[in-house]
Amino acid sequence: MEKILLVAQEGLNKGGVQTVIMSIVKNLHHKYKFDIILFTNEVRYYDNEFESFGGKIFRISFFKSRNVFMRRIEKFLRKTLGYFMIKRIIKKNGPYKAVHCHNSIESPTALAAAKACNIRSRVNQIHVVFNDSGASAYLRKQHAISKYKMKSLATACIGCSDLACKSFFSSDYKVILNPYDDGKFQANGIGMKFDSPQLIQVGNFSNLKNQLFSINVFHEIQKIYPNSQLTVVGHDDGGRYLQRMEELISKLNIKDKVSILPADSDIPRLMQCASYLLMPSRTESFGIVLVEAQAMGLMCYASDVIPKEPNAGGCMFRSINEEPKIWAQHIIANFRRTKGFHQSYNMDSYKGKEIANQIEKLYTL
Repeated sequence: MEKILLVAQEGLNKGGVQTVIMSIVKNLHHKYKFDIILFTNEVRYYDNEFESFGGKIFRISFFKSRNVFMRRIEKFLRKTLGYFMIKRIIKKNGPYKAVHCHNSIESPTALAAAKACNIRSRVNQIHVVFNDSGASAYLRKQHAISKYKMKSLATACIGCSDLACKSFFSSDYKVILNPYDDGKFQANGIGMKFDSPQLIQVGNFSNLKNQLFSINVFHEIQKIYPNSQLTVVGHDDGGRYLQRMEELISKLNIKDKVSILPADSDIPRLMQCASYLLMPSRTESFGIVLVEAQAMGLMCYASDVIPKEPNAGGCMFRSINEEPKIWAQHIIANFRRTKGFHQSYNMDSYKGKEIANQIEKLYTL
């Protein structure tokens, strides 16, 4: 069986990039054996599942410390010593048919090692929108060099959205959509109607995900529909944002109307009980939650800075520069017409098998 070497961004924690990696492995493990390079010594969410498909995990990590200074040294060592370590992994465990990088601006190191080892297919996949406008002139220059190298070293440059691809490649790239778990997110409640709007937002508690905006939108809806509910699901990174959310909820006197749940909650079940998904993000490279919500039959109200690729027909894009009251008015108007019923959207383009078939073609370049 031919082998593919994957290069992760860091570890196999429960995140968007890792979900894409695991979808590829799940759908192609019967054709290829997948090994992976991780840049952490920590065992994380998907490690055991990855190994269950028969692949090996190789780890490149120099320090346990998480302070800023040591992280900078770590990145430098990845670019220098990491090149030789990846070459050694390839020579000892190959031959590999392809190397598939998911580690953003750091990918040239692995791509260069793969080329030096005569691996013909070198895929570079981007999962984020890159923006270094606030960085120093020196750092921007280093990023420009890295972008040039990743473009010249890769045989295929791909990304989850046109916006993400342009931020790295400018041209000569291919957009391949992010897959969702179609075994988990299924529209079992098509046609189901609600007595009042039931809203949900899924994402890390942060200024980027903008949950405060959603709380204000919900507050306006709750004035018209007192029985409406808002469920906010996400990860608290220990910052002050969750505290700000709780303070706003108390200030608006809607504590009994808002549920704040952890990221490991049963999200398909929660979406099944919702009529609308809110996603007023300040930035996104794709927005897989929109795909998952539409797969469950929900109408989605999202920020207009989010790429349009996740729209299967159920997304309404609006500016977060508008007052939350305007968002609320549009949701209320839709609810009066539809009672928030679950609709059926064509999700074929986002299914793991379809995405994996597109990826497999790049392994044969």
